[in-house]
Amino acid sequence: MNKSLLFFRYNKPFFLAELVKAVLHYRIRNLPAAQDKAKSVGYNGAMFPWECAYTGYDVCPGEDYIRREIHITGDIVHLLQQYVYITNDWSILTEGVSSAGHNCVKRRRKVVIDDAAKLSCTQSDLHNDQKKCFTAWDLLRDAALFWQSRVRFSFTRNHYVIDEVMGPDEWHSPVNNSVFTNYLASKNLRFAANVAVRLGVCLELAHAWLKIASDILIGYDARRNYHPEYDGFVPEKDIVKQADTILLGFPMMLNMPLETHRNDLVIYENATTENGPAMTWGMFCINWLAVKNTERASEMYLRQLANAQKPFLIWSENADSTGCTNFLTGIGSYLQSVIFGYFGLRLYANHLSLEPVLLPVSLNDTVSNMAMRELKYRGLILEVEVSSNSLSVKLLGYLPDSLLRCAVIVVPEFSSYSYLCQPGQFQTVKRTSTEIFGA
Repeated sequence: MNKSLLFFRYNKPFFLAELVKAVLHYRIRNLPAAQDKAKSVGYNGAMFPWECAYTGYDVCPGEDYIRREIHITGDIVHLLQQYVYITNDWSILTEGVSSAGHNCVKRRRKVVIDDAAKLSCTQSDLHNDQKKCFTAWDLLRDAALFWQSRVRFSFTRNHYVIDEVMGPDEWHSPVNNSVFTNYLASKNLRFAANVAVRLGVCLELAHAWLKIASDILIGYDARRNYHPEYDGFVPEKDIVKQADTILLGFPMMLNMPLETHRNDLVIYENATTENGPAMTWGMFCINWLAVKNTERASEMYLRQLANAQKPFLIWSENADSTGCTNFLTGIGSYLQSVIFGYFGLRLYANHLSLEPVLLPVSLNDTVSNMAMRELKYRGLILEVEVSSNSLSVKLLGYLPDSLLRCAVIVVPEFSSYSYLCQPGQFQTVKRTSTEIFGA
């Protein structure tokens, strides 16, 4: 195959924030159902259902999933955090959202609760307070209150622990101290505390949340230098259904030594079933790229393509076409393996970074160039092009409500930076780790 003809181009806009906001509004509107669920099992705050529909109440037929797969609450807060990081839209936290049974938006104008005194630090009686506007702050606060009530301090281990859960590996339940669930809870609590400080509310709660976040047990085996999936996990004996602990690297971005990250991947690749769902291989791909093993990443990237079933390339849960049809988890994992894997994109509180590797078309060949069109970041519309030795960032324009007018391109390796402030301006740098800030 002529290598010069190989390319990868994605021409749809990246990061459609308005769709993510709609998903978050759905969760905010259905906060009473999540509160009811937490209360029904003896906890405070909001415990979001594993599967739900219009009403926001559980529709999952499996009792074990309903009671124990609690990381869904953390996943929703993680989505909120990612939304804020990429849009810089902190107003979502104080923006009123209408709920089933009443409407807090009058004359088609947004209701913004900008008085800090109106942002409650305690769980509200949302069922009886028919005039209350729900906000993302209500969701975030109630999720943090749930984790605060769900943890238990273990004096023997000198850490907060979380008992009897089901992690992403649904073949093992109940387990104690799912390392993914524990770290996600810690990450949620830290984000909630930071938001409380930013809004100037609930500072005593923020202090308590930070204390718990710092002291939650994150399982670690020092002898083998890896993270056990849960208390008592034995990798040579316990078969894992799908990506679980490896998610600590991405998307959780746990700060750990490179060797620990590698060991997690080696151990769990050997422990994971060959017949697991497609999302597993995309997550392995991203994490192998993060530890600079492009060969293993290519194998995992190409492996997931077996789940795209002909003739219409509809993704199935399993490679043999069994399981769920039109398996969105697998499709989403594939897209992430491109965006966060081969483009190497990572989102941080004040910038995003890129560390691209050319996408494979086989185990022995890659595309010659690849591009992301209309990458929307904090009101800026960018284009990213990658070749064998260069990375180019171009400012295409601005979103209508953008407060930023420039993209700042930083290359840490060379301590260099440049500004793109006029549509059409671009900067080409060596294909290396590159950071983008808004100004």
